[in-house]
Amino acid sequence: MPQWIRWTLLTCLSGALTLLATNTMAADQASTAVVRDFAAANAPNNFRLSEASVQLTRSQSKFSKLPHSITLSLEGGRRIEAGESYVTEPLAPRDLLAAINTLYQSRFFELPDDMTVLFGVGMDGHGVVRQRALEMSDASWTKVCLRIGQRQKCVRFSSHGPLELLRWADTLFDSAVGKP
Repeated sequence: MPQWIRWTLLTCLSGALTLLATNTMAADQASTAVVRDFAAANAPNNFRLSEASVQLTRSQSKFSKLPHSITLSLEGGRRIEAGESYVTEPLAPRDLLAAINTLYQSRFFELPDDMTVLFGVGMDGHGVVRQRALEMSDASWTKVCLRIGQRQKCVRFSSHGPLELLRWADTLFDSAVGKP
């Protein structure tokens, strides 16, 4: 085999091994970054289910007949409040775990505490694009809180989302209509 062919094969093989090693290191760094990001989000990694509770609250008049608060915990069950009345139902551990799993899957711990301000951009009369913030203080809102032991994380949001949390909350509130 001519020398130039050997040299070309060795160069290609060396390049392929370098590329493979670089991709492997990048994948390891990416998975490490995900773990670091998750830890940085302050999400508890280990806890007893009995230490956890989830509370959903909707803004509305205290005279409304619609449910405005739902609390899920192993100790207190599923407590649904509407106006001045409430009802408590038993709650299976798998249902509380499913609720907490929904929060983890939606990256709940990375969300800001208040998402009721809408941000956008617009152009002024001089052609300059400017950021705008619209605070919707009179709009209805939903607040979801996850308490684990003494730690609590709450996120308040409007009908603009985050959509995954909004749909989940809507499902829970819809299933509670007519209970208390």
